[in-house]
Amino acid sequence: MNPNMNPNINPNTNPNINPNMNKGFNDPSRELTEKDNRSGLMVILLAVSVFLLWEMGIFGGMNFGFTLAYFAVFAVSTVYLLPARKGDAFTWLCGILSLCFSAVFTVNSSGYVKLFSFVALVILFLFYVGGISDALLFDTATFRSSINLFYLPFFLTFMGVPGVFRLIFAKPKRDSVEDKGSGISFSQIILGLLIALPVLCIMVPLLSDSDAAFSALAGRMFKNAGEYVGALILTAIFAPFLMGMVYKLKKHDHSEQKKYSVSGRGHISVSLLAGFLGALSVIYLMYLFSQLAYISGGFLGLLPKDYSFADYARQGFFQMCAATVINLIIIAICVMLCRKKANNDIPLAVKLFAGFFCIFDLFLVASAMAKMVMYISEYGLTQKRVYVTLFMMMLGVVFICIGLRMIFRRFRYVAVIILLCSLIGLVSSLANVDRVIAEYNIEAYETGKLESLDLYALGKLSDGAIPAIYEFYTTTDNEQLREQAEDILRSRVSRTGSFENELREYNYSVSRAKESLENSVNK
Repeated sequence: MNPNMNPNINPNTNPNINPNMNKGFNDPSRELTEKDNRSGLMVILLAVSVFLLWEMGIFGGMNFGFTLAYFAVFAVSTVYLLPARKGDAFTWLCGILSLCFSAVFTVNSSGYVKLFSFVALVILFLFYVGGISDALLFDTATFRSSINLFYLPFFLTFMGVPGVFRLIFAKPKRDSVEDKGSGISFSQIILGLLIALPVLCIMVPLLSDSDAAFSALAGRMFKNAGEYVGALILTAIFAPFLMGMVYKLKKHDHSEQKKYSVSGRGHISVSLLAGFLGALSVIYLMYLFSQLAYISGGFLGLLPKDYSFADYARQGFFQMCAATVINLIIIAICVMLCRKKANNDIPLAVKLFAGFFCIFDLFLVASAMAKMVMYISEYGLTQKRVYVTLFMMMLGVVFICIGLRMIFRRFRYVAVIILLCSLIGLVSSLANVDRVIAEYNIEAYETGKLESLDLYALGKLSDGAIPAIYEFYTTTDNEQLREQAEDILRSRVSRTGSFENELREYNYSVSRAKESLENSVNK
């Protein structure tokens, strides 16, 4: 008989009725236990992912192993934070682009490219996890969204670390005395793993002596035992920070956003800003008229008198760089601090002056790029020239987007800037800048566009340039350049050593370079 249908039967006093029999899947304590277990499992998986970042990524030379390890971090974080509280197109594009940047470590071997890709990957990952968990202080429609890059990894991390440790070392929840053996204690799991270590130290040698196949497998696994220990120590130091951030993103209740977000209305008078920006605009107009013939020469391909191509391009670049950076800071401060309208829109006067600044800076960027094209056509490509050109392209994107924001109020210019600049960096990284430099210079020399070819400068590039140098070595009729190419390849062979690689160290550019070096040895 169902006790809920008979008021005369009290389940608390009737010995024949189990007081726990009505507890089912809707029991709050059971649901809480399941959520804690899921969070605890996330903590363990994230710790494993951080270990892989060190062991396969950092110790593997930041190649294919790093790509795999980042995919693991991304997957664990995504699964734990889903279902997303908020996830617009920008958020998911940031996640996709971060995965694409992780692939750069498998494709490109340049240290500069890997450094840029790592910074871009971290920024995109932060916007991704902050976006799907709806934990960003400011939406990516204002300059203030840059504060998220400090708020997420620092503030939320330190707030989440204590919760992670409580989760690990908490006692497992039990529904009743009969459930004494149930529940998951992650601290006990870790203790069990530590206790198993001395037993493994005894059993592994015994099993190795009994079977040659297992002995070979164990030898490969434990030949880098010191490296594993180092990776474990570094994981213990750094993993809590990543785990704390992801844990806090899942558990946050928007209280931090309400507490630390500030109003974007601004308090500085529009008249004050108009006077300040107007004075600067007059100076900029005078500068444009005084330098018009000098600056516009770059568009016409004309070199001013008493200037070399190098002096002309460098001076134009430094002028552009200083002016655009200062103007960008001025625009950002004025837009953030100006007194907004009732609908929180930027006043018209500030929009007009900001738009003029954008046009002025775009003119400087365009003229500097025109000069750089002249410079490259005369002397060829180098890493600095390529990176400067990419930087100017990104600056152009920034000022175009800011100008569009002055016209269209709802234009999410910060999100567009992040995505477009990331796309420019990603395409150039996957295209392998050093390979492009070597192929362009060699082709320009062979077609007569360049009068000379500095092979030793190309030999200082990363492995991406080696296949182009080897192909030139096999096809050129110039004995002097052929000897230089042979010298470069020979020195690379002696520095490279063995042509064998572990899977974690695989890199496409390195693989192609080693194939060319092997052919040069056997030639």
